[in-house]
Amino acid sequence: MLLRFATYCLMSVTITAVPSPKRSPSSEPLKTTETPLSTRVEEHIKSQLDKKYRTKIPKKKRKKRKKKSKSSTSLIVRIQRFYDNTEDLTANFIQQYTRVAMSRTSESRGVVTIRKPGMMRWDYSQPETKSFIADGKTLVIYEPEEEQAIIDRNFKSSQLNSSMGFLWGNGKLADSFTVLSSKKEGTNTVLTLKPKADATYTKLTLVVETKTGRVLETKLFETAGNTNHFKFRDIKTNTKIPKSHFQFTPPPDIDVIERP
Repeated sequence: MLLRFATYCLMSVTITAVPSPKRSPSSEPLKTTETPLSTRVEEHIKSQLDKKYRTKIPKKKRKKRKKKSKSSTSLIVRIQRFYDNTEDLTANFIQQYTRVAMSRTSESRGVVTIRKPGMMRWDYSQPETKSFIADGKTLVIYEPEEEQAIIDRNFKSSQLNSSMGFLWGNGKLADSFTVLSSKKEGTNTVLTLKPKADATYTKLTLVVETKTGRVLETKLFETAGNTNHFKFRDIKTNTKIPKSHFQFTPPPDIDVIERP
């Protein structure tokens, strides 16, 4: 409508400003070879309007396809390689267990020792002394303050939670987990993993030394909402820990309870 109105106004001015040529009775009709003024004016207005409104219409931007980051995949490989090359490991640990229902976090400390295949020992020193000892076939829960030891002779390390099985040579991270997120924090990387199979936890967070693939912290998020957080310090690997370290000899005057 704007175009037609502008054309109409300019045509009116042109018609009134330019007198019609006088014809003689004997003269031939006047032949016009150039484009009429009204047509030129209309084309000019149209071109100006096109320029004006064309600049206001934003061009559709092509969405850049997000390239899948290979950093998290390569880090998973680095972690797996580190523990594949680790025959034994010892470290101090701090465990923080949070019970959602009670809004309470308890803290424990001790030393963990691991030797392949399937041997481990968790010696707690705080807040009370206790030990979990496994030699690959037998699990012992020793509680000195209770003066008892519970022994399970049908124990298999494969029964342990898959969340930390890679530490002592059980399973592969890439086979057991999907990477949800990966975030660098200084020289470390925080990996959030989701178990591929049904489990008693919803996700696992690892704080990993980016350069080496060594795990410094693990945090397990249980389906009930509780969290189990381990921090490892003074980590030492391949120190040739003897098998005898994972054998348990009951001290005298304690109750030994055999699990059926």
